[in-house]
Amino acid sequence: MKIKSADDLKKISEKAKKALLSSEVRIQIGAATCGQAKRATILKEVLESEVKRQKIKATIVEVGCNGMCYQEPIVDVIQKGKPKLTYGSMTVDKVAPLVKALKEKTVMKENLLFRTDEEESLITGEKTSYLTDQSSKSFKEAAPEYHQYPFYQQQEKIVLRNSGIIDPKSIEEYIACGGYIGLAKAVAMSAEKIIKEVTDSGLRGRGGAGFPTGEKWKACQEAQGDTKYVVANGSEGDPDIGMHRSMLEGDPHSVLEGMIIAACAVGASKGYIYVSNNYPLALENIKEAVGQAKECGLLGENILGSEFNFEVEVDEGGGA
Repeated sequence: MKIKSADDLKKISEKAKKALLSSEVRIQIGAATCGQAKRATILKEVLESEVKRQKIKATIVEVGCNGMCYQEPIVDVIQKGKPKLTYGSMTVDKVAPLVKALKEKTVMKENLLFRTDEEESLITGEKTSYLTDQSSKSFKEAAPEYHQYPFYQQQEKIVLRNSGIIDPKSIEEYIACGGYIGLAKAVAMSAEKIIKEVTDSGLRGRGGAGFPTGEKWKACQEAQGDTKYVVANGSEGDPDIGMHRSMLEGDPHSVLEGMIIAACAVGASKGYIYVSNNYPLALENIKEAVGQAKECGLLGENILGSEFNFEVEVDEGGGA
C-alpha cells in the first residue's frame, strides 16, 4: 500500500472506512496499560474462543484507553444499526453470557455501563442518579451511548479523539478516521502558511508552560543552520503521569503525523521520538506506526508526491 498522492490517500481512506464499518459485530477491548493490568489480554483470548465456540461472526480488536481506567477491562460492542454497548469491569466468566446475548440479539445487562436510572434500579433494586437530566427522551433507549449523557456532552476530545475507538496498530483504521489528511494539506502549502495556520489556531504545547506552538515552529524555521530536527519527548520523567503514554498507546499515528507536519513547517529532514522503556506498550505501538508509515511512503523521500523528505527514529531510555 504505497500512498504517493492526496488522491491515493483519499481512495485508501474510503476503502478503509468501508472495511471498518463492514463487521456486523465489532468487539473492542481496552488493552492499554490500564487494561492489560486488569487482564485484558486474557479476556481477548477467551472472547475469541467463545465467539468461535458459539459460532457467531465478530471482529475482535484491541484499542487504547477511553479514559475510564477505573472500569477496565472495558469491552465495547458495536452492531450495525444499534447503539454501542459499553461494558465495564469485565471478567472471563461474563464472556459466555455476553456472546450468547449477541447470538440471540438481546442485551446482557450485567456490567453494562451508561444505563438509564430505571434500568439500573431493575438490576440493583436501588434507585441511582447517574443522569443530570432524567427527562431527556434520548435516555429512553435500551442502552444509551456515553455521548448522550449530559456529563459527557460537556467534553470534547481532540488529542485523544481516536483512543479507545481504533486499533492503534492499524494505519488503515487511522486513515479511515481522517488520518494523514492534515499532512496531505500541509505538503501542498508553504512553510509560512502552515505556521500561520497553527499560530491562528491557538495551539499550545501540552507541558506546564503551554507555549504557543506556532511561535516555536516559527523560531525553528527562522533559525540559522542547514540541518534541523523535530523531537517528540515521551519520557515523562516529571513524574510518570501517563499523559504522553496514553497518546502513544492509543493513537500513535496522530503523534507521528503531527511530527511530519512540524518537520514540513520548520524544514527538518530528521526526527526522533524518545520514549521511556518504562512504557513498553507505547514503545511497541509507536515503532509499529513508524514502520507502517515508512512502508506506505508517508515517511522517506518525496512524501505524498512532494519534494519533502523526512525520516523518524525511535529512541528509548531509562526515563530519567
